[in-house]
Amino acid sequence: MCIRDSPKTPKTVKRCDKHGWKKILVFNGICCNMDKVLRLSKLTQQFQTQYGVNMSEIIALRKSIHQEAEVALTEYKTQKKIIDFLLAKGANPKQLHKIAGTGVIYDIANSHPQNGNSTNMCIRADIDALPQTETSGVPYACKTGAAHSCGHDGHTATLLAASEVFIKNAHKVPPGKRLRLLFQPGEETFEGAERVIAENGVSGIGEIYALHNHGSGTGTVKIKEGSMLSGVIHFKVCVKGKSSHGSFPDKGFDPITALSYVHSSLHSLICMEQCEKGPRPACTVGYVQGGTAFNIIPETATMEGSLRVFSKEMEEKMLGGIENIVDNVPGAFGCKGKLELRRKIPPVMNHKVPMQHLLRAIEAVMGKDVIVPMRSAEMSSEDFALYTERIPGAYFFIGGRDPDAPLIINHNSSFDYNDKIIAPSAFVWVKLVEQRFGILF
Repeated sequence: MCIRDSPKTPKTVKRCDKHGWKKILVFNGICCNMDKVLRLSKLTQQFQTQYGVNMSEIIALRKSIHQEAEVALTEYKTQKKIIDFLLAKGANPKQLHKIAGTGVIYDIANSHPQNGNSTNMCIRADIDALPQTETSGVPYACKTGAAHSCGHDGHTATLLAASEVFIKNAHKVPPGKRLRLLFQPGEETFEGAERVIAENGVSGIGEIYALHNHGSGTGTVKIKEGSMLSGVIHFKVCVKGKSSHGSFPDKGFDPITALSYVHSSLHSLICMEQCEKGPRPACTVGYVQGGTAFNIIPETATMEGSLRVFSKEMEEKMLGGIENIVDNVPGAFGCKGKLELRRKIPPVMNHKVPMQHLLRAIEAVMGKDVIVPMRSAEMSSEDFALYTERIPGAYFFIGGRDPDAPLIINHNSSFDYNDKIIAPSAFVWVKLVEQRFGILF
């Protein structure tokens, strides 16, 4: 549950339900079960004791990765830290490889399984940061102009914690089965998965899994079958006019004015769209450029943005509308418009069978009551979709917002990962592999 605008001092009350009397934190009338928060601490201790993982070491590594954040496809220091950790825990160097330039894959298998085997599993963690100045104020904040404000440092640390368990117990993996650990670069620019696929990084994989932190209550799991996240199309619009002196606008054709009308028309297009099934599409512009001086009407003006949709039908309909706007609106100002589609990512799909496997592992580790089924897909997008477009897979959100904490969403420059959810998440990965391989680590 996402708790908004929480007061600094929560009120503790008691209520009775089918589980008996429990303490509840109340924030502006919204309740958060304290048992769920306490359960994470117990799971962390259990994970450490049962599997011999030093979570202090994992958290220290997470903070080190955070402090030296690196943006997409430049994650050389992060790559080295991942490799050094895996080798220090006993990874077989022959099964450890670099991929997509700055990524890492590590295979755990007693013999090479045949392609198409449904227990050729892959668990993926994204490792890149954003080009953003961090303002979190934590002692380990990055000061290089990059920031782990989407929490990929935490995703990496989670898979590394699970990796330690997998490496220690590699001899227990049944012959003919394989587990691939994929530390993927370049998710934020939607380039990493594309490169992994091009380099055969998921060839022969029968099922693939991933997670992402979420702004819901700490330890809450959100998941749904079908489309989990929207597809996204990165587009660029260029409007060409005729340059002129600012004192003679009649001697030129102003591309900035034409572009502004294109922008407002895009929002009108979205507002007019009615969706009987699923959420309405979204179209946003995040970059605009035009002109070099205050008194010059420029020759060109450009903008870049994203269109987010949940189906192929909606994609085709919305792209048709955008093309119509770009082709016709600038002409009213004596200008010409050009639309360029720069990158397209499909929706992240949760396939039924892998999602059932994942739910079984989550329930075994964290309990059924932490799972909150999603009514509709989220508007965010990610290139894990390129895997689930090709391979059956499943993806889930795990909440990291403490009851007394303000809401700081991903991509906010103040964001920092909640270390409380690392061990429980790693526990889920370990349990998933145990269940799928029919073994106990």
